[in-house]
Amino acid sequence: MTLHIFNPSHDEALAAHTAHYCPSRPARQLAHALAELPLLWAAEGDVCLRLPASGGTEGVEVPDWTAVERIEPWGWDRHIVGLLRRLGAPERLLPSDERLCALRRMSSRETGVRWAEGLHVDDLPGVVKPRAVFCTSTAAAVEAARAMDGRAMMKQPWSCSGRGVWPFADDAACRRRIDKAVRLQGGVEVQARCEGLLDAAMEFTVDADGRVHFEGLSLFTTAPGGAYGGNLTAHPDRLRRTWLDCAAKAGCPLSETVLETLIERTAARLEACYGAGQADETMRYVGPLGVDVLGAREGWLPYVEINLRRTMGHVALAVGARFSPDRPPRLLRVADDGLHLDEWDEA
Repeated sequence: MTLHIFNPSHDEALAAHTAHYCPSRPARQLAHALAELPLLWAAEGDVCLRLPASGGTEGVEVPDWTAVERIEPWGWDRHIVGLLRRLGAPERLLPSDERLCALRRMSSRETGVRWAEGLHVDDLPGVVKPRAVFCTSTAAAVEAARAMDGRAMMKQPWSCSGRGVWPFADDAACRRRIDKAVRLQGGVEVQARCEGLLDAAMEFTVDADGRVHFEGLSLFTTAPGGAYGGNLTAHPDRLRRTWLDCAAKAGCPLSETVLETLIERTAARLEACYGAGQADETMRYVGPLGVDVLGAREGWLPYVEINLRRTMGHVALAVGARFSPDRPPRLLRVADDGLHLDEWDEA
């Protein structure tokens, strides 16, 4: 059987890069409340590990390790490995520290920038080439942002949902923040800022042979500061139609043909950078991943960030697979008391 773990603190843990890190209180509470979330995609006979809201190991129901064939967390990092060791998990089920370091490097925005540089979209109507650079000094970051007319977002290498991401300002406070990111995490991504109209993503899985498979599209909401709000969920066919309809209504239309070509090129580029195209198998990723994209007034930006882990887009796809094709889309939200399916106004 597979032991599933919902550890939403994964992105924080990648930045901390230590087994002795303590997740934030909201992440601990969410992990406890939604411990059984993986049952949406788990196979029959699989089990979930419920962690206490304290973030420790007290009171945890330890599985029969002899019956566990593999462990599948939301994402692998030193913190979750350390916790599993304290629970007695055998080393055969855990990635080595070398592997954890490789996964962390792959998950960095520095790698994401290199991925975006090789994505060919110049011939796709309605799609704009992403402008992003990774800088390892404050001076280089400021220069890069100024080259974007100051309309840039600064992003720490390991960050998500609005945390560790802020708009550039040509002042001392922003430079101090960049200094800190360079000192603690080795650099910052500088990404040209577009006028966003629609938050979306493309969800994939990389298999053990390094082949990339497209799982589906994702539409989600965010707060003004970038914090995650919720995901649209529907039958896959209905979700695809809704995705294109929403793009047209928002003012960033995309044709079915261009969308399909963009999906194919995104998958091919992912395979080249994270899958079978990597000659060094230790630098290959295996598992679910998501590419956040943005419908903007300038056109569709095919790269905002890459999440080398399961995403809420994957969760929404798992829920939507249970919908009938004629059932209206719903807004899937997560809260301390579980999942919520709210009505969604298509207008």
